[in-house]
Formats: sequence, structure tokens, C-alpha cells
Amino acid sequence: SKNDTDFSATISFTAAEATTNQTVYVRFSPISGVNQTINGTILAKSLGSANQSFNVSGTETGNVSGTGTLMIYEVYGGGGNTGATYTNDFVVLYNGTAQAINLSNYSLHYASNTGAFGTTNNANLSGTINAGDYFLIQLAAGATVTDKPLPTPDLVAVLHNNAAQTINLSGSNGKIVLATGAGNTALTGGTDTRIVDLVGYGTANLFEGASAVGALTNSTSAKRKTFVDTNDNGVDFAVVTPNLAYVQ
Repeated sequence: SKNDTDFSATISFTAAEATTNQTVYVRFSPISGVNQTINGTILAKSLGSANQSFNVSGTETGNVSGTGTLMIYEVYGGGGNTGATYTNDFVVLYNGTAQAINLSNYSLHYASNTGAFGTTNNANLSGTINAGDYFLIQLAAGATVTDKPLPTPDLVAVLHNNAAQTINLSGSNGKIVLATGAGNTALTGGTDTRIVDLVGYGTANLFEGASAVGALTNSTSAKRKTFVDTNDNGVDFAVVTPNLAYVQ
């Protein structure tokens, strides 16, 4: 990453940027336990110069509440609207555990910024998310921007009570929950024991911790800053331009 927020397998610097020293941010995903060390290599390529490689490593030194769990990693609700980055809304999950997880006993529940969770705007999940991996869930599409498809999703979600429709997220303010159990039972609120992870954004009246993520737009998403869940949306997430290269 060039900014410690938007991470991908490759990054590029312009000719102007290459005239000065640049900082490259690297992060890793611990797969099991404390004090596990991950090693890697950065390969720097430049026109007219020999390639250079640099070895890097990182060690997990402690556990934080929520680490080693299944979590919501990114939320985008502006799909297909004017100025959209992608044609569809989406949610990305991340499996921070050391085992693959069968998602057949999980569901997504969505509510507006001030609305209550009900039984209609929910989707049952299916499929398997491997340890240390992402899971891209495709949601509703707007009608304006139709030529910016998502990468191949792991799941095209449909409403549990209407297979012809899916969850339509707000592009600016709302709340989304990953829960255990089926989507035909409404959540009772933020303390419902079925909640695995909750993300409130914009003016949402329900969120984890002291504050919601900032308001989103048709060209921005709420993306987790690290693979750690401290149960505080305002701390754990950043508002960024979505780039799903990391799920491919």
C-alpha cells in the first residue's frame, strides 16, 4: 500500500514519485496464534534499472478482542448509482480463524440508519470461507452505472423470502449485521446474541463502540483498516475508494 489503507498485491509509482524516496506499507494476516512469524518478499521493478528484492517479516505479538473470528471486512452501498465505482453493492467477509467456515448457518441483516432490523431485508449465506481468506458477497445493482462489474463473487445473495431480489444497501447511511442462524428471524437489537459482527456507517443509530464509520458515497466504501476487530466501528474502519483487487 502507498497510504496504509488501500492494500493490493501490486502498487505503482509515477515517474515523478520515483524521483524521491517512497514508503511502501506491508501487512500480513496471522493464521494461528500469538507469536506466529510471516515472511515475504517485495519485488521492485523499474524501467531501465535492475530488479531489486527485499525480504520482510512480521510477528503477531498479542491478541485483541475479535481477532481470530469471522468478521465483516468491507461494505459498499453505492453500486450502480451515479458516480459508482462498481455496478453492485457488496459485502466482503474475512475469516480470521485457523479453520475453514461453512457459512450455511449465517445470514446478513440490513436496516436503514434509523430503522429496526426486520425479517424482509435479510439474506441467508452459503458456501465456505477458508482460513485467512476473503468472501465476496454480491448485493443489489443500481441502474445508472452498469459497466463496472465486481470480480467473480463467492456468493450472489438473495433475500431469504424472495429469490428474485437481494439486499439493497444505502450508499450513505445504514447498518449491516453478520449473524448466526437464518434470515427469517429479526434481530432484537445490538445486544442480540446471534450477532457475529455489526457495522454502522454514516448516521446509523446502531454501531459497535463509540462511533459509526463516516458517511459513505457512491464512490466510497467502509473498509477495515486491519484484520483486527476491536469492536469500535469508528476506529476499525476507514472510508476509502473501493478496490477489490485483493479478493481475486
